[in-house]
Amino acid sequence: MTHTPKLADRLTQLLRPALTSSLRVRATQADVDQLEAIEAARLAANPLATPNPIPEVGDWIVPPGPITSRPGIRFQGAVGPVSLLPDATTDPRTIERVLDPAETANGVDDDEDGLIDEGTLRGTSGATGFALALDVEAVSFTLNGKVLDVEVSLARKDQSRNVFRSTFRHSIWLRNN
Repeated sequence: MTHTPKLADRLTQLLRPALTSSLRVRATQADVDQLEAIEAARLAANPLATPNPIPEVGDWIVPPGPITSRPGIRFQGAVGPVSLLPDATTDPRTIERVLDPAETANGVDDDEDGLIDEGTLRGTSGATGFALALDVEAVSFTLNGKVLDVEVSLARKDQSRNVFRSTFRHSIWLRNN
């Protein structure tokens, strides 16, 4: 298994300086539908208004509601020794699960290895990508005020091909707006 205390430390290092005002998630069909309805109501109330572009599924967006159970997150962090300088920010960073090539996000073991929808928990900072954990079956980010709850489900096989699963939960206090 991925060493969870090490993963917790790495997630904390990456996420603690995150600016909550910079948090983005990938648009789902429900998000697109909600944003289309909001935009239609806005244009109905003001027919002369300039239409706003509607994102496509998979685009990074400011969520139209609370961040709950999202499989990935994008953010910028404050820069500085104490990370409390809101005018100086990092390049956009992401943390999300990337499925293994033989897998599809369908709740089925597509490659018949005993693991379901497994992939890599990947991070990016600017153009640099890096692996945070392997054999990740699910990941979820939920924002509660300034606390970001992260849940990662991991799976591994031993030499006898027995599958062992564990779920790791970690809460991170985001220090910036």
